[in-house]
Amino acid sequence: MEKFELRGVRFKTYAGYWVRAQMLSYVLHANSIVARATGSVGAHLFFKLRAARAKAETLLGPHDDGVDELLARQFDVSVEQIRAHSARLAVADVSLDARVSDDSETTALDLLASEWMSPEEEASVAQRDALVHQVVERVGCGFDARERALLSQRLLADDGLTLAELGSRFCLSRERLRQLEMGVKARLRRALEIDHPGLE
Repeated sequence: MEKFELRGVRFKTYAGYWVRAQMLSYVLHANSIVARATGSVGAHLFFKLRAARAKAETLLGPHDDGVDELLARQFDVSVEQIRAHSARLAVADVSLDARVSDDSETTALDLLASEWMSPEEEASVAQRDALVHQVVERVGCGFDARERALLSQRLLADDGLTLAELGSRFCLSRERLRQLEMGVKARLRRALEIDHPGLE
């Protein structure tokens, strides 16, 4: 209402256009929880494509490759756009609470892979971490003060120091510390490969 300007158009006509536009927009957004193209082309295809495809398939046959080409010319879009929109229209949203079959109590949610690690995976990760920790402790005993600082305050820290911060502490350039860091990583990698080959 605030944007209406009297330019030879009645308010009724103006309001009717926007009411219809809002209704169409609601249908587009409420049809699926998955975001879809809602611009003018997307809206046109959403409301017209299903009926146009049915007519084209009646003329050419449902499996004729010419159907998509005919529809692309009709809607003035690419064949790829027609196929993408057709695929979206053909697949409806499925509730995770829906049963996978009529004679089963199993739902789609029951079949989703868990985001948590299995007990076997947790045990494997814990074992790997313990082996790595042992190697780091053993090899770290031979590091000098700078290398130990790089290991404990940069490589193993959750919120590690920057090379510039460590550089100011040891009066070294960032490039020199980067070289030392690469050396620390290489020595740790070699020790892990020797002690535990194949460890991921």
